[in-house]
Amino acid sequence: MRKLYIIILSLFLFSNLQAQNWVSLSTPQYNDYEIKFIDRYTGFIFGTQGFTQYLMTANGGLTWQTKSFSGNYFLKVTTIQQIGSKLYVGAGGEFNGYPQGSLYISVDGGNSWSSFQSSCSFTDIQFINTSTGIAGAGVSYSFESDGGIFKTTNGGVSWEEKLNDSYIYLNVDFPNEMTGNAAGYHWADFGYNHDKVVKTTNGGENWITIKFDSTEWFTPRYKKMQFLNLNTGYLLFDNLFKTTNGGQSWTEPYAFPSDSARSFHFINENTGWISGRLDGKIYKTIDGGSTWVAQNIPVGNISGETFFLDETHGWARANGTTVLTTDTTGLMGISISGSEVPQSFRLHQNYPNPFNPNTSIKFEIPSSVRGERSKVKLSVYDIAGKEVGVLVNSEFQPGVYEYNFDGTGLVSGVYFYRIAVQTDKLTPNNFSETKRMVLVK
Repeated sequence: MRKLYIIILSLFLFSNLQAQNWVSLSTPQYNDYEIKFIDRYTGFIFGTQGFTQYLMTANGGLTWQTKSFSGNYFLKVTTIQQIGSKLYVGAGGEFNGYPQGSLYISVDGGNSWSSFQSSCSFTDIQFINTSTGIAGAGVSYSFESDGGIFKTTNGGVSWEEKLNDSYIYLNVDFPNEMTGNAAGYHWADFGYNHDKVVKTTNGGENWITIKFDSTEWFTPRYKKMQFLNLNTGYLLFDNLFKTTNGGQSWTEPYAFPSDSARSFHFINENTGWISGRLDGKIYKTIDGGSTWVAQNIPVGNISGETFFLDETHGWARANGTTVLTTDTTGLMGISISGSEVPQSFRLHQNYPNPFNPNTSIKFEIPSSVRGERSKVKLSVYDIAGKEVGVLVNSEFQPGVYEYNFDGTGLVSGVYFYRIAVQTDKLTPNNFSETKRMVLVK
């Protein structure tokens, strides 16, 4: 009986570690820094362009828009966080030899922003609530790095320096208002360059070093830190380190297959993903990092962040042109059907038809508009010609898309669905078509 238990447990672990159904979504060419979704549909990609520019999607990554913040365009967007209905974005850099930063706040999901300017170059910002936030900061000057840790208690209007040294603090992570950690590196033209993690238990008033790496390097080894609670945290240098006692001691639970891992994300103490630059793969663990299994991904070279909302909904950035997602159940009702790019516009007959209450509606955007955006509106009308619903009203790149229509709220009868497409080209490339469907309850 004991052998049977072991076999069942092994099959369970193997099943949960198997590759998720990753699919690829095209995006504009962009030098990655971070990808973050605040819900299943709204996501952002921040880059290393040296400007306060970013990509934004409102449909889970199917289409993206390039946007920019107002203000100092020499700053680099470094972090994003959501607290309640507010989005906080930090940016930092150097201008005319002096560190500068900006905090941007949005109350409408990232469509418009207000900003506060600062003399510290933000590298990471974490708000504990809408008033209190901690920021890591730092820049590299001609011969040495300079940085510190700052705190605000008035929503980012002003910042007070809580730690001043020569380290660039790339991450701050506070499980609660009093206890938190910060990690980063020191760089100099002459002498040794180091990485370290510091900790506070009194809201940033005092800091102690809980991990110090004296390894000499020419480029920073530190990449990322994440604490899941007061005790359990992960730290990525060339390998992944783990603590279960708040940083008093660190272990290497597993020798990661690639010594160039650059990104990871955990959704709880046991389940996480990590990606490496050399092999371009994504690995998953469900036992806190002791065991990792490579995921099957449609493209290689995972060059940016890997981010998960939960175990089902995740995204990764590859090749500077592609977003991978595990959300294959449909994005706002839309899913990508196959990888072929059609040669002409087409609206398919819904299937099944008649239907009760769900049916699929497929449409195609041709390769003749490759590289451009097509504005697609898909609507449903009743027998009297009254519009009863707008299913799709967004921009799409060339491809084959499928919408899962739910007619639960409609009465039985004959309906019409119509697609209207406007491209960035001249009028002859526009397209519209209407088809008939029957709902039988």
